Amino acid sequence: MKNRLRHSAPCGARLGAALALVVLAGCGGGGGGGGGGGGPPVVPPVVPVAEISRAVLESSAQPVLAWATDIDDSGRVGVLFAQSTGGRVALQAVSGTPGARGVAPVFSQPEVVDALAPYDGSGQLVLAMSPVGHSLAMWVSNAPCTALTYNTAGQCRFIYTARRLAGAAWEAPVLVGDTPGALPKAIINNAGDLAVLWPGWRRDAQGALSVIRGVAWKPAAASQFTAPALFDDILTPAGADVAVSLDGQGNMVYVSLSTGPSGQTVVARRGSLVAGFGQTERLDTEATSAQLEGTWGGVNGQVVVLWQQASAGQLVRWSATLDGPSQAWQVSQRGVPRANQRAGTVKASVSDSGDFLRYDLENCVALRRTAGAWQAEATLPAGMCQASTSFVHALSRTGDMVGGLFSLAVPAGNTSQWLAYDATPGVLTQPLGTQPGNYLLGTPSTLGGNVLLSETGVAAFLTANDYDALPSAAAPAGTLGNATNLWLVYLKLP
Repeated sequence: MKNRLRHSAPCGARLGAALALVVLAGCGGGGGGGGGGGGPPVVPPVVPVAEISRAVLESSAQPVLAWATDIDDSGRVGVLFAQSTGGRVALQAVSGTPGARGVAPVFSQPEVVDALAPYDGSGQLVLAMSPVGHSLAMWVSNAPCTALTYNTAGQCRFIYTARRLAGAAWEAPVLVGDTPGALPKAIINNAGDLAVLWPGWRRDAQGALSVIRGVAWKPAAASQFTAPALFDDILTPAGADVAVSLDGQGNMVYVSLSTGPSGQTVVARRGSLVAGFGQTERLDTEATSAQLEGTWGGVNGQVVVLWQQASAGQLVRWSATLDGPSQAWQVSQRGVPRANQRAGTVKASVSDSGDFLRYDLENCVALRRTAGAWQAEATLPAGMCQASTSFVHALSRTGDMVGGLFSLAVPAGNTSQWLAYDATPGVLTQPLGTQPGNYLLGTPSTLGGNVLLSETGVAAFLTANDYDALPSAAAPAGTLGNATNLWLVYLKLP
């Protein structure tokens, strides 16, 4: 794990020592005192412990109503949140920089980002970060419809983005377009390019409106988004997931289900910021209807698509992989899927080298593709098995994982039970339930929280709660306040 979560820790589990906070801080070298035979006294070894920092990101008497967050490779955390200020519900952005070990994290002051395109208060927010720390905020703003919008009278929904390049200030909002659809997903890459899954629209001769899926994009140096590319030949089923990937060179891949005469097929379109999108490619090869499991893209143009589809009378998992923008799709069977696959217990990622891994925590198995070759399904450590819908976890691109059990019960919302997995040796370094409640990340929350994990092993937990002082080992009850504020807890591992 590139010296992130793996280290020598005589206090027991390596990341477990990090997550135990002050509970293990004094477990030290043991022994001590003089040795026999009148030799010099034995100096207990210095035991590294995690550095824990807690900070409230805003202290307004007005409650935080919604938020979105992400983390970059170095552990910088970006947060976009909605809160009443200046007589309206405004969007504000704040960031945290963890700093090196021994250096206190630095947190910015909240900054309003939607003054030129006021947020509509719907609770729909997007905040995405690139590996090097560029940020993208996206929201809905309401404004009067025109003759060219999806409705011609009343108020219409307009999607805006704002960008903040690492080390720079937030830029002015940029209009993506008007849409009757929900707030879409978006990506920002290390060059500062943007890609947005676009819920576009068409109106027929009789005036009937239909939503057509597509993609809008903005190269880093451009001032405006392109006119969205809408894929009229892809008939996306209602409620089906669609995905777009954007690599560091501006290559894009769009993946969706499409309804045809024989049922649902898996299709893709490849494109670039310069040339736009090419023709639709069908990825599945069977005559039966397909169910898409997911699409994952890598920063260097790799794409993995998984779906389920009957073959010879048996339900089979299929894969389509793309090892680079100019490569051909490779389609193959991946065996019979497990019967139980609960939403939220499966996570997957693509590493920078193109390796793919998929953790199925309910069934405690991992599916991997390494150096271009699929591996046999492998068993994960038993302590990773999680079927609870309250288990929330974060996965790095290299497969490290941190997670815990959440509940929205008030006041004792969360259990403080956490686990951590080091992907390089394949070791569960912090099992659930082996330590007392440590209040590190499992702080009770009225609105839940987000677990974040960087590629360098810096973890973070963002929570909105009513505490003026968070619970700790020294003060388990904490200090309750009167407003829902945002807290960020940083964990810097030894």
